[in-house]
Amino acid sequence: MDEIKDMTMDQIEERLDAIDLEAEGADLEALSAEMDALEARKKEIIETAEIREAELRAAAEDEITEPVYKETKMEERTFTPDSAEYRVAWLKAMKGEALDAEERAAMSTVDVVPTITENKIINRLKENDLLKYVDLTQFMGAVNIPNYTTNGDASWGDSNEQADVIGHVALGVYQLIKTVEVPGKFAKASIDAFEEYMLDALANKVASALQAACITGNGSSKPTGINQTHSTADGTFTKAGITKADLTKIAGKLGAEYQKDAIWIMPNKVYFEALANVDLPGFTSLGEDGSKYILGKPVVVDDSCVISSTDTIFYGASKAYHLNLAAPIEVAKDESVGFKSNAVNFRAVCLADGKLDNVNAFVKFTRATA
Repeated sequence: MDEIKDMTMDQIEERLDAIDLEAEGADLEALSAEMDALEARKKEIIETAEIREAELRAAAEDEITEPVYKETKMEERTFTPDSAEYRVAWLKAMKGEALDAEERAAMSTVDVVPTITENKIINRLKENDLLKYVDLTQFMGAVNIPNYTTNGDASWGDSNEQADVIGHVALGVYQLIKTVEVPGKFAKASIDAFEEYMLDALANKVASALQAACITGNGSSKPTGINQTHSTADGTFTKAGITKADLTKIAGKLGAEYQKDAIWIMPNKVYFEALANVDLPGFTSLGEDGSKYILGKPVVVDDSCVISSTDTIFYGASKAYHLNLAAPIEVAKDESVGFKSNAVNFRAVCLADGKLDNVNAFVKFTRATA
């Protein structure tokens, strides 16, 4: 029965089914012995799989340093960017931890951010106060986002319908770099804890920079912000402190077609002025989770809205702003810079561009000077 040692689980199951059909008139003692051998091999395969799964799980949690892999005929580890094994190897390399032979071979041919980690970075960006509301896309390279320059109304009867004119928003590729220094002690952290620290240190900073660019970017080597497109203010609000009348005036200035996805963007102090001055149920609110609303619309607070020392409020359709990530975010490390301080520098590179597709999609109000 040596051939049983080389059987796969599918072959074992197939043979066991066949034995049930052969029982009548056959050598029952021989079939019984064969069934015992098959069941033993089946048990061996299951136990081997359980051992392999436990070793991978332990490696991912960094609970072992030198896993011992039992020699089996099971499928080899997969080191593609979307695999769990590659994620562990990549994060170990980022930590400066020793890699085994398979991991070293994989990292010598592929050196990109693991898909799992990349998705976590993108999710962090999508959790950002402003980026979660804008039209955030991931088209590779420069891209033209179509939009209506003329969107005619439907027509009744036999009258000719007004033709639509479709234009586009041209988005290029601008480079955003963020470097952080990580203390050497984090090299001893678990794989998951180390990844979380990197996400906090890099992804959140990249998200904050993208948010600021969406608001005040000048379009020179960076996205074109709402303020650059909507350069002329539509009005002012009360110098001494924003009032209910100010807020309703601002909201009413925006066209009805842009109200559905409307958000407020303002400095932090202006929002809390509104809370203090307009303490009316359903008008202004601050949730226990930190969520902020005015007239039922979300509020994004960002002190980038203090423009040339002037408090500025934007109110408009969030989806009219298009932000494209033109390539996967890259992460690299440099140990030489922090040699004396026992630290490692990590650098994130993000390629992106953004623009507002319609100047009328937002209104802009500034604090009055008198």
